[in-house]
Amino acid sequence: MKFFVAALGALIAFGMAGQACAATIKPGQGVETQIGSYSLVSYFTRAGSDLRVVTTAQRIDDERGEPIRMVATLAPGQEAILSVPQKLGEPALSVTIIRVGDSIELHCGNAGQ
Repeated sequence: MKFFVAALGALIAFGMAGQACAATIKPGQGVETQIGSYSLVSYFTRAGSDLRVVTTAQRIDDERGEPIRMVATLAPGQEAILSVPQKLGEPALSVTIIRVGDSIELHCGNAGQ
């Protein structure tokens, strides 16, 4: 929980862009996204010519649970996908994180679509 609070504090310092399911993150911004019962907070920093994307996830209904953090270093055109499994036979919910130029795009949907 301390880590999730620290990530939220970092986003306040960077300037939160708001909650969205399709968003472009610019340098110095962060964005909150929700997929299923998870709240995701994402921002990025530069790592040389690459962009280092940090996403922290926390179950909305479980504030005492441990958050999950994913870090991906993306070159131009690369992407990373986070997914939340659903019931048997239902497609997983997902957020795709894509490097486009010097920004990051987030797109929510069903995994594999």
